[in-house]
Amino acid sequence: MPRLVGAFLALTSGTLRAGRFIAQLKRSSSEENDELTSAVEQLRRRLGVRRAVRVRVTRASIGPVIVGLLRPTIYLPAALVEGWSAAALEPILAHELVHQRRGD
Repeated sequence: MPRLVGAFLALTSGTLRAGRFIAQLKRSSSEENDELTSAVEQLRRRLGVRRAVRVRVTRASIGPVIVGLLRPTIYLPAALVEGWSAAALEPILAHELVHQRRGD
């Protein structure tokens, strides 16, 4: 029984932390960038990713990440995007799309 309680507490704690992280990303993110959205759409088709994926630029101090089960969104830090074209960011976007395709 103590193990079950510990597992429940760990699951609850992890879920709450993930929720706070996602909320922080949403609060600190800008609207869609048309150039990045177009690049993600083209890559998604080339890589065989079935689900539509959004892309947002965030002021949060994170690395590139894809989040969301129902509405997957790639979040890119503003510091990474500034001064780079969508073509230059293509390997990063492709990496995140592969995570989506594999379901990790």
